[in-house]
Amino acid sequence: MALAHRRSQRRLRNCIDTRRRTSHRGVRVRRHVVHLAKAKDYLSLMAFSKTGLIEQLEYDGFSTADATYAVAQVEADGTVDWNDQAVKKARDYRSKTAFPRQGVIEQLAYEGFTSAQAVYGVDNA
Repeated sequence: MALAHRRSQRRLRNCIDTRRRTSHRGVRVRRHVVHLAKAKDYLSLMAFSKTGLIEQLEYDGFSTADATYAVAQVEADGTVDWNDQAVKKARDYRSKTAFPRQGVIEQLAYEGFTSAQAVYGVDNA
């Protein structure tokens, strides 16, 4: 009888542990969905470099890991092309400032675009 009781207790504990793990995974998944949606919202509003978007999400209170995860997901699902983002940002600077070509490239690099992305952005703006 005692052996049956211990087995029963063990099964109950395993069941509870499984629910906890599932619950934690569910919370994590929901959190990632929220962060991914926020990253997509930002990209629909304005142009960002990869590092700029991560920094913006961190500013909003997301952890570095969550912000990096969200940005990796928008890259993986094809939502973002960083060269296109550089073009949009370069157009924005050209329409609002009198920066020379090199000035816009430097500004894009300052905002986190790679050198290649900055040059591409200016050349295609």
